[in-house]
This record gives sequence, structure tokens and C-alpha cells, in this order.
Amino acid sequence: MNIVNKLTLRRLRENKGRSVVTTLGIIVSVAMITAVFAAFSSFLNFAGEISLLTNGNQHFTASELSQQQISLLKKDSRIKNISLYSTKQSFVPDGQTAGRGNTGFIFAGDETALKNFINSEYEGTIPENENQIAVEKSYITDNGLNWKIGDTVKICLGTRYYEADGEIQEINTNHYILGENFEKSQTREYKVTAILNDNPGTNGFSVVTRLNGEEMKGALNAGIILSQVNSKSLDEIKDIISEYKIENYNISTDYFQTVFAADDNSIVMSMLPLIAILLAIIIAASVALIYNAFGMSFSENVKYFGMLASVGATKNQKKNSVYFEGLILGAIGIPIGIAAGIAGIAVTLKSIGYKILENGMITGVSETNTVFKTVVPAWALCIIVILSVITIFISAYIPSKKSVKNNSD
Repeated sequence: MNIVNKLTLRRLRENKGRSVVTTLGIIVSVAMITAVFAAFSSFLNFAGEISLLTNGNQHFTASELSQQQISLLKKDSRIKNISLYSTKQSFVPDGQTAGRGNTGFIFAGDETALKNFINSEYEGTIPENENQIAVEKSYITDNGLNWKIGDTVKICLGTRYYEADGEIQEINTNHYILGENFEKSQTREYKVTAILNDNPGTNGFSVVTRLNGEEMKGALNAGIILSQVNSKSLDEIKDIISEYKIENYNISTDYFQTVFAADDNSIVMSMLPLIAILLAIIIAASVALIYNAFGMSFSENVKYFGMLASVGATKNQKKNSVYFEGLILGAIGIPIGIAAGIAGIAVTLKSIGYKILENGMITGVSETNTVFKTVVPAWALCIIVILSVITIFISAYIPSKKSVKNNSD
């Protein structure tokens, strides 16, 4: 360490009060920058988790897979697990006619599918065979049914259709279509083993049951979860789809776009202008705050610069002494500021998240199936450090120029 830097360190120790004030300014600045990125990435992560939850905890789905495709996918190391399911015949409760709110398709899945798709609180036990069902509580209430756990109920199975231009069109969507009709093919009895509390994962399927042995041998739909999830997962999914010649599929792009900022991310891009404005305001205010602290340092140390000149310090050495001061104080203030920013936003987001989940602002999402986590990824930390360094550099730049000018005088 050269003599100029040693003198700078001694001056910082001798002027502890001012050094503390400057460091506090840096801490406040870094904490505010950190809060912006922590809030931004945490909200994106929360949105991604909700997207995954409402899609049945699956990274992508594949429809009408053959048994050979299913067997190969299960052996693929890139895949963590596969949930198999189908949508059985459409239904209405026995004694009712098809109408808005009481018709749809029965969701039937294997054990893994039911574990992944049923992610809300529920009473009772999940169906273990094709003769048992789980029913959404809201479906029972909205249709005036008196179904309870342990009851054996009758459900009419059949086909939903509507007429368009004189032709019969079969309905393949789970949602009600105005003017639709229902043609009954059979009436079956099921035992109610569970009542679900607004389960988001089944995507509107009000009745859930298990696949039977025969159904497990045919073509099935699959919900697939990857072994490792990162920003490259979308490319990995596309490779899997191509490799196994999967024709019908649906990728949970919202999850990857929000959590990992992957692909063509309109969500992130739409938020960038607001983030840029907030950061510009924070950096401008921070520069003014920290610059004043460095300005105080300069005014208090005119004699110090003269002393440096007397020992042969050049203009660059005097200018670098101010930068060195910023480096030392920044090395202390940046880590503390990042920690303070994360801690502060964690408390804030926990409070906001608690209110969102407690008040049921998002249907089917509660504290039992999701958590509003504070997330600060590596890319965010890198940007925080870079912006903090730039802020400190700008704040020290003007005093360093003045120190050189003073030397000239």
C-alpha cells in the first residue's frame, strides 16, 4: 500500500464521525436499490409459483401419449416424475339437467396425478380407486347438493353437445357452453371420500377420481415435472417434445418466464420501465446524499491535500485517494446495505403476502399451499453491486476533480 492510501486510511480513522455518516449514506442507497430488485424478483417468483400451482404442479403436459412414449419418458433422467390422467365422460348429478355450474368432465388420474393436482386443503382421503371421488366444496354448495364424506352418490355419465348450423358438435371443454345439451349413457354410483376447498390445480374439474386398470393401458395425458429447473428448462422441454415426437402439448411458460425470466418475456419487459424509473430516482437521490458526505470530507481536508502535495503526491494520486476512500467505505457499506435491503423487503413482503393469502385474493391459493418468499437471485445481486459501485463512483467523482483543481491552485 502506497503512502497516499495509508494517509487516507489514517484520515478515515481520525474522522470516525464523518466516515460513519458517509457509510450510512452508502448503506441507505444500497438498501433501496436492493429493495427494488428483491421486490421485483420476489413478485415474479410468487407469480410463477401460483402459475405452477394452478396448472397442477407440472412444467408441461403431453396429450394422448402411447404406452411406449410413457415408458420412454419415465426412463428419461431429465424427468423427475410423470402424472398420468384423463378426462372421463361428462357428467351431471343424478336428478339434474345439464346447466351452467353443474356439468363438466370427471378428472381421473393415477396416484401421482392426484398428489400433484390436489394442492388445496381437503377433508377426508384422496380417492384410491375408480369407485371413489373427491368433490369441490363449492360445487356441492352451488348445486344445492347434500353430499358428505362417506355418502354414496349417483352421477349420470354421458356426452355434452350443442347444435351449430344444424350439426351436432360434441363439447370437449370443461367449461359450460350456452345452449349445450347432455345425453346420458349410464348412471354410476361413487363414494365421496374427500371434499376439496377450492382446489386450483384441477383447472375447473369439480369431480376427481382414480384411473382404473384398463384406462392405464390406453393412451393417456401426462403432467411432467423436470428433474432440474433453470433458465434453460424451456429449451430442454422443447428437446424432449421433439425427441419423443409429442404432437399435443402445453408448456407452463408463465412459470418459466416469471421465475427465470426465460424466453420472450412480456411480463418482465412490461415492468422494466417502472423499475428503471425507480432506480433512476434512487440513484439520483443517493448520489446527492453520498456526494454531500464526500464534499464534507473534501472541505475538512484541504490541509490534507496540501500535505499530500508536500510529500510529492501527484494529481492522479490525490484524485485516487478520494476513490480509495469510496472503495473502503463501499466495501463496508455495500454488503451491509444488501443485507439491510433484503431484511427490510422480507418483512414488508411477508406482511403483504400474509394479507393476500389470508383474504383469499387469489382463488384456491392460501398459506397451506404456497408461501410468499423473498427471492434475490444471483443476477439481481450482480446488478445491485454494479449499480452501487456506479453510484459511489459518481458521488466521489466531483470531489476527486476538486482535489486535483485545489492542487493546481
